[in-house]
Amino acid sequence: MQSIDSHKQIIEFSNTISDNIWCANIYDENYLGSLSKKYGINHTLLNILLNRSVEEKEFENISDLSIKNNLPDPHTLQDMELASSRICEAILTKEVIGIIGDYDVDGITSSSILYDFLSNNGLNIIVKIPDRFEDGYGPNIKLINSLKESGVDLIITVDCGSNSHEIIKNFPDIDFIIFDHHQTDNTNEMGAINVNPNRIDDNSNLGYLCAAGVVFLAIVSINRMLKMIAVNHNESHKIDLLKYLPLTALATVADIVPMQKLNRAIIKQGLFLHKKYKNLGLETIISKLKSSDDITSTDLGYLIGPRINAGGRMGQSDLGFELLTSNSKEIC
Repeated sequence: MQSIDSHKQIIEFSNTISDNIWCANIYDENYLGSLSKKYGINHTLLNILLNRSVEEKEFENISDLSIKNNLPDPHTLQDMELASSRICEAILTKEVIGIIGDYDVDGITSSSILYDFLSNNGLNIIVKIPDRFEDGYGPNIKLINSLKESGVDLIITVDCGSNSHEIIKNFPDIDFIIFDHHQTDNTNEMGAINVNPNRIDDNSNLGYLCAAGVVFLAIVSINRMLKMIAVNHNESHKIDLLKYLPLTALATVADIVPMQKLNRAIIKQGLFLHKKYKNLGLETIISKLKSSDDITSTDLGYLIGPRINAGGRMGQSDLGFELLTSNSKEIC
């Protein structure tokens, strides 16, 4: 069997303003024809996929954008099982939980998803979105002390916290869980359960996820655990997690993470499901921008995302969170 490289010709382009040499791989038409016949993919798309180093074994499912077939086991993420167990404990004992989220679209949507999920499980949740100008990025002593004074025993940071070990270690009496995706050398030695596909010791191959994608996998894991607990106690437990896909899709597009594997499924299904699971805040934004409630990934990235971001840039970082979690038309 011949290698893929034997079917390609490298074309160089050097007539650019920066005088850089750009290379493109042009694949043999007979080779593309055989792949097209085998997988039902047109030549143009095949050329793009091959140039992006997508392996042939992925071609068979390239058009399958279902969540079911693209969702990995959340516990492939380092310490996801540990984090989920701690949150389940908090749910069962009705602890007060604090959430600290970043002030951008990814942090706000992650906070909104986690807040709604935990609230629907009967918890009192206090959310803090740091002020870009007064607080800076991520958790700080003022925010943590404020949550501590409110009786919080567990703080969850989303889209931040991976590099906050110097702050976290000052609060040994509070449990911390981090759901993040930013590069970090820290593991769990920092005094927190750090769930991050870009940890140096994480082997999940999910480093392309945004924070909301990590949070979505977290609620899948937590929900699965809660169902097992309910079955063991002859009880029922049901929350439709698909309703969180539109917000996860918004964060995935707005955070400009790679459009591959699970991310492609999240965007496809999030766009499809937003009319079924209407988020009042999103619908309010859309109604101001378009006559139709059909939205595209372009709308997420260029119309909706910037408006969620705007509050943080004007010194009102919690506006986006309030918008996405409110059920009041007057507020939205």
